[in-house]
Amino acid sequence: MEPTYARSVLPCVDEPARKAIFIISVIHDPSYAVWSNGAIDRTEILSDGRALSHFTPTLKMSTFLLALIVAPISDFACRPDRLIGSNNTISRVCGRVDILPQLAYADEVAYKTLGFFNTYFDSDYPLSKIEHFAVPDFGAGAMENYGLLIYREIGLFFDEKTVSASRKQYITTVISHEIAHQWFGNLVSPAWWGELWLKEGFASYMETLAADFVEPLWMQEEQFVVEKIFAFMEPDSFPTSRPISIDSTNPADIFQMFDSITYDKGATLIRMMSMFLGAEIFQRGVRTYLKALSFSSATQQDLWTYLSQATNNTIDVEQIMDGWTKQAGYPIVEVNRVYNTVGQQRVGGRMVISQRPFSLFSTTTKQDKWWIPFKYFDQTFPQSQSLTGSEVVWLNDTSATLNITTADSDWVLANPSYLGIYRTKYDPQNFRLIVTQLQTDHTRIPTITRGALIDDTFALSRTGLINATDAYELIRYLKSETDFVPWIATLSAMNQQEELLADRDILIDVQRYFLELVLPIYNTIGWVTNDQSTEWLRTLLQPSIVSAACHYGHPECIEAARSAYRRWNLNPTLNQIPANLRSIVYCTVVREGSRSEFNFLWARLQIESIASETWNLLEGLACTKDPSLIVWFLDQHLTNGSIIRNQDSLLSIENVARSPAANRIAWNWIRDYWSILFEKWGKSDNTLGGIIEAVSSRFVTVRQRDEFKTFADSIIDKGAASRQFQLSIDRINANIEWNTANLGSITAFFRSNNESSIPSHRLPLDVAPIHYDLYVKPYLNITNENLRFSIFDGRVCIHLNVTRTTDRIVLHKRFIMVREPIEITGGVSVILTTFNQDLDFFTIILNRSLQVNEQPILTLNYVGELKNDTDGFYISSYVRSSDKVRRYLVASQMEPIAARRALPCFDEPTFKATFTITVEHEQQYRAWSNMPIESSETQSNGWLLTQFQKTIPMSSYLLALVVADFDCLTRSNTGRFQNITTSVCAQSEKKDDLNYALEIATQSIRDFEEQYQINYPLPKCDHIAVPDFDAGAMENFGCILYRETLLFYNNRTSSSSNKQSVALVIAHELAHQWFGNLVSPAWWDDLWLNEGFAEWMQFVGTNKVHPTWDLYQQFIAQQWLAVMQDDAVSFSHPVNMKLTQNDQLTNIFDTITYSKGSSLLRMMGNIMSEETFNKGVTRYLERHLYSTATQIDLWRALGKQMSDDNIQLPSSRAEFQFLLRQYQESNDPQEKASIQSALACTRDTELIRYLLEIHVNSQLNIIRRQDALTGIRAICRNFIAETECWTFVRSRWRQLFKEFGGSFSFVDLIKDVTARFSTEQQLDEFERLFEQTIDANAVEFQAIIERIRANIQWIEKAKPNLAEWFMNRTVAIRLPFDWIPSQYELNFDVRLRTTYPNNAEPDTLFMGHTRIIVRCNRSTNEFRIHIKQLQMSSVTLKHGDTSNNLIIDWTWISQSEILICRLRERCATNEDYVFETEYTTELSRDMAGFYLSRYNISNTSTGDIITHNIAATHMQPTIARTVFPCFDEPVFKAKFNISITHDPSFTVVRSNGAMLDGGRPIQQPDGRFLSRFEETPPMSTYLIAFVLTDFECVSRVTSANIEVNVCGRPEAILNGGMENWGLITYRETALLYNNVTGSLADKRRVGEFVAHELAHQWFGDIVTPQWWNDLWLNEGFASWVEVLGLNHSNPEFQSFDTFVSGVVHRALVMDSLYSSHPISVEVTHPDEINSIFDAISCKLH
Repeated sequence: MEPTYARSVLPCVDEPARKAIFIISVIHDPSYAVWSNGAIDRTEILSDGRALSHFTPTLKMSTFLLALIVAPISDFACRPDRLIGSNNTISRVCGRVDILPQLAYADEVAYKTLGFFNTYFDSDYPLSKIEHFAVPDFGAGAMENYGLLIYREIGLFFDEKTVSASRKQYITTVISHEIAHQWFGNLVSPAWWGELWLKEGFASYMETLAADFVEPLWMQEEQFVVEKIFAFMEPDSFPTSRPISIDSTNPADIFQMFDSITYDKGATLIRMMSMFLGAEIFQRGVRTYLKALSFSSATQQDLWTYLSQATNNTIDVEQIMDGWTKQAGYPIVEVNRVYNTVGQQRVGGRMVISQRPFSLFSTTTKQDKWWIPFKYFDQTFPQSQSLTGSEVVWLNDTSATLNITTADSDWVLANPSYLGIYRTKYDPQNFRLIVTQLQTDHTRIPTITRGALIDDTFALSRTGLINATDAYELIRYLKSETDFVPWIATLSAMNQQEELLADRDILIDVQRYFLELVLPIYNTIGWVTNDQSTEWLRTLLQPSIVSAACHYGHPECIEAARSAYRRWNLNPTLNQIPANLRSIVYCTVVREGSRSEFNFLWARLQIESIASETWNLLEGLACTKDPSLIVWFLDQHLTNGSIIRNQDSLLSIENVARSPAANRIAWNWIRDYWSILFEKWGKSDNTLGGIIEAVSSRFVTVRQRDEFKTFADSIIDKGAASRQFQLSIDRINANIEWNTANLGSITAFFRSNNESSIPSHRLPLDVAPIHYDLYVKPYLNITNENLRFSIFDGRVCIHLNVTRTTDRIVLHKRFIMVREPIEITGGVSVILTTFNQDLDFFTIILNRSLQVNEQPILTLNYVGELKNDTDGFYISSYVRSSDKVRRYLVASQMEPIAARRALPCFDEPTFKATFTITVEHEQQYRAWSNMPIESSETQSNGWLLTQFQKTIPMSSYLLALVVADFDCLTRSNTGRFQNITTSVCAQSEKKDDLNYALEIATQSIRDFEEQYQINYPLPKCDHIAVPDFDAGAMENFGCILYRETLLFYNNRTSSSSNKQSVALVIAHELAHQWFGNLVSPAWWDDLWLNEGFAEWMQFVGTNKVHPTWDLYQQFIAQQWLAVMQDDAVSFSHPVNMKLTQNDQLTNIFDTITYSKGSSLLRMMGNIMSEETFNKGVTRYLERHLYSTATQIDLWRALGKQMSDDNIQLPSSRAEFQFLLRQYQESNDPQEKASIQSALACTRDTELIRYLLEIHVNSQLNIIRRQDALTGIRAICRNFIAETECWTFVRSRWRQLFKEFGGSFSFVDLIKDVTARFSTEQQLDEFERLFEQTIDANAVEFQAIIERIRANIQWIEKAKPNLAEWFMNRTVAIRLPFDWIPSQYELNFDVRLRTTYPNNAEPDTLFMGHTRIIVRCNRSTNEFRIHIKQLQMSSVTLKHGDTSNNLIIDWTWISQSEILICRLRERCATNEDYVFETEYTTELSRDMAGFYLSRYNISNTSTGDIITHNIAATHMQPTIARTVFPCFDEPVFKAKFNISITHDPSFTVVRSNGAMLDGGRPIQQPDGRFLSRFEETPPMSTYLIAFVLTDFECVSRVTSANIEVNVCGRPEAILNGGMENWGLITYRETALLYNNVTGSLADKRRVGEFVAHELAHQWFGDIVTPQWWNDLWLNEGFASWVEVLGLNHSNPEFQSFDTFVSGVVHRALVMDSLYSSHPISVEVTHPDEINSIFDAISCKLH
């Protein structure tokens, strides 16, 4: 019935506090027995032969404890009764008759446990009987119903031959748990489900006390730490965690309470109370609590009261514990020692302990605090005292300082026996001392503390507080560890690391390291059965150790599992596998075996009746790696009549979902069958949350996060699993953040062979393809016309060449399922595969390393998807008009990265290889590919097997395949030597529309051969029109595909524009046969070398065919002029654009690449003459035939041709090229050295990169090897080259070290590169590089590290003085025009409320998040912006969509109120950047900036004075910078988007723009409001305004349809009014007037102020002075226009007359004083700006 199912059985008041007595009677078949909460009182036989059983009345109890069982007498019975206690309570265990003997152990445990609790609670169990009933199907593990406790059979069944030690322990603890509930939950129930922990937390804690009594050798205290504490700490560290005590209001909330927070955290809190109160005091308080509230309900407040009373009120339990139960999460305590040693003498030291909330997100800014019972011990404590530690110190503030006597050379450890619920972080020196102790003698540290160290350290690495490699270093000692707690903590961390590194290729290195640590204890424990009576914890540990060894691929472990399985397989009726190891054996043989092992286990499952063995078999079946078996097994969970019980299904599905091999398949399956799963299990119970947690546990990439979020968002009703969806998204985000922070350092930790630790989006160059043998079989027999999806079978044999020794092959795949086994020649076998979905990297780990020049053949069988999304091999269709029948076909589109969808391959343009393609297809289809058909044979199944000739070397993106029923027009004598067959193909009905295309194709291919004197290299060129084709056309070598409309032309229906389009696109694609196919770009950065050339050549080629079309004139209009507009926008990009992510590739197929690229080529042809240009292009093509090139290769070819033709260019790059040629031609060593030094002086970053490249690329043969190191050093001494040099050295470190590491100058190179390093980040980057360099000169490198540290220290010491010195001489109040803002996003979170009880001081804190889009106006390596009095928590500047923060560090200059940010690189002119910051500050109280205003109202009934709080703004002239970081000068106008989160008590919230969302704020989940305002026009920062008030407004709409609101009542503002655009704020007296109390002067003053501020909407707001020295243009105009306005509205005031006397005369007096100033006056400091708001500026005009 728990929690809210009783209402589905009977109408009732179904709440735990509503207790009542139940009198139950049941009508049933007489062949059935019945059980309920009470004993049977009597049974009578009814007239119809049925029985009516009456039960004795229950005690007062909650509805959720109601119980009833009706079962056949022949099948169910009970063991003999046992009497307990003075009341002779009957204890009995019941279940199926055939398992009663196996319930004996449960019987004994139940008997002993009830007696234990009677004594412990000093309160006997109040019922006459307690029955424990095992039922075959039970959704929960067990249920504590009063008097009738119900269990799954697995919870009571024990047979030492079939049940593992862990299951035996589970039986003990689950019985103890349910019996504990008879007091906590039954006798005293929680008043509401929000305090469920009062029963579940207590039962979870008390179960350990009882189990310790029943089995005293099991060491429950140690097990508690790993089973309870470690269990809840991860989910409790996410932002979406919840307090242990909440107000739950609906059934879904209630079901979500049954989680590890309630059970495990609840138990841990109770344990902590028992420890700091003392066991006796705690027991006394619990007894009193139970007796006082028997048969009633309780809240946690009741518990605090009775526990405090047990201490004689010397401890305020509520004060200590409320924070733990009402706040989500838990703290991290940082222990930082202040070391203080003189010589070797200990003179006393200090230890600073501080707390803050622990979160897996580094950006979390919670401010919660807890009362923490802090203890510690150090190296000098006796071993026994290490378990209890020092006296308790209560840490209830942010930090505290303790005096300690620990020597600097001794370690300190906190939280002995895990007393407090917190993570501990130690300072680096103390941490190193602890690591040293573990490696020297780990037993000196108690076992629980060792486990806590491991768990805490890995958890801290998740947050970024320490590096993951520190955790890996900590566990090195485990080779000597044998105890339970440290190993369970480690194995859990190992599993988590595997999930975090899912599908990363570094995972195999991590697993090898873990196996290295596991093997010593595996060799000790092994497969030998332990003596459970003396080695219980070792018995529990054994399965985990053996499982880890087998999982990590230890051959001996796997063979031992297979051997045990074979013995069982030979005699299935006699299973001799030890019960403790059965699930490991089953899993291992299924994972490492074939279908036969899986089928054998499935057959055993069908006949198995023992619950524990059933579960072992299900666990084993979930380990299969066969994709088809995974899907089949998952399907069995939902099959009607399945042998898998409902109670086992969800946990079994979870096991499959957690499997590395099955995770992706399970994810697809869960999404496909979600509606069925939800209907079956998701509407009330929280069990579906387990599946969601399991399947998402291995999600670590952005793509997986987005997939998961899309799925979650698509589900409207998530039922009880809704919270798990939130938790999973949190966890995935944390996983992504962890990978970003740690993947590089982990790679460096495990691959210390000098490889770069920077993860690359490019494939490694260790292995390259030589040739592909590809077989494809597409299935086109689609019968459903609505279906646009099919599959194809594939097999590829890749002939490889090894260029660097490696034990892995990395290639691409996407939407492909590779079938096992994977075959590779040369005596090599595959031991593991991983898949990185973000990068599409499929990594194959081998059992040995491949050696250089080895040429193995890799064979992969796979299944691919034929979708209709026009990528890879895809499905298309058309309807023939003659018979209206839909016909299907296969087409292909591989560019840029879709070949990986067609076959596993090296899908980068640089990896050229030959292809032999074979396709099996149905007889009615023809097949086309890159080459002519070699052979075509009919198969036994009636299909055709078509094989094509071997291609020339080409990139994977040029692969083509079409399988269709098309017809062709063909000419076999095309090309300048008439040796090329040209065909144009399409649907047979449209063949006549291909004649013009054939004509253009034949003429253009000849023209291009003649123009470049390079022959088309293939014997044929097909042009095929495809019905569905996203691109216009695709230039596949020899098989060009087109969108149909771009190949069809006829004189009747086509326009001249259609004809020109056909000609141009054919010329474009044919040009690609040279530009892109024969010579391909080395990487997509140089895509323009393909598309720019093809775009220009389409005009050149078509002009030869149709010279009357004026195509060169059309080019200017269609390409050049158009791209100039596109390239003028802020989000344009360079033609050559550095690409680092796959999703960037599709974005560069744009007009910049095509049109600007072609325009550049046209320009170059015009500059150097068409003849020179064509000869240079031919030189470029000939140099790189069948290979790849970069734009530098093109520059080199054109430059050489210009030199040969004696054409000079007067430019810096021309001078650079001239010097470079002089270097190459000179034979004078001194001249070479001088030229090399001169070349290194360039400030062109692209040339710097080019220079660095040619110094290490021996194939280019430009720089002599003997000059390389000297040249690189010269480049790196160039200040402009600092960033480029450091990037180059890190990325080429392995090559540089190999070639130059033995040279004396190599260390000097490193000194040159790091000479200007002066930040912690640069130090950290260099230290990481040093860690990889195991063969480097450690002394020299250490010296460099010390020099960088010295630089940092010098900066820290000298910077303030230098800054002051320079500021006194060069301080600039004005911002430079390097950056121009265009848009602000301002988000404010204001904590203020309108009123507070007892007029308490208001909370004036507000948080801000500012995002500014800025344009780089002048290239600079600094970013300057105004701020004042803002506490910055994060500052970033990013370029476009990149995630790289360009800010290295920042300094605030108080004199100018400017934040100066130093950048890691100069900004690119006219490019947009995003500046973003988060900060906190407080409302000011001086009516400036964003300020607090207050007014009092008297309560007429009580006479009390109530203080009301409002918040308003006044930004003029330079106060906006105190509210948000900004360009706080009038000239910097921008648009503003403003949003404010605020308390709902503010009823009138206004800003410059009108409120969005229908003019109403949006209520947030926490009850607060979010007010969002429409974007402003461009305006200065001083005009920004917003107010938060509880006022009322009056409105009027003008004749121009402008809404005017007047709201009252505001606090006085210093200058009377403020002309903020769209929101004018006033001093109260400047706006309020009534005829009764106001004078004529008051009325006039209101008119003057309103007219003045309205005038500012034009003078100041629409047109703003560039700087404050022209302030009079604002104020002077407003002061005069106010006179005009007032005279218009109230002529009776005679404004012109009073102006002379009131304004002119006053101004003349002021201007006659010595202190007067000109109207336009130079001002610099903010104080000077404030001083000119006077009568001179405002009145004298």
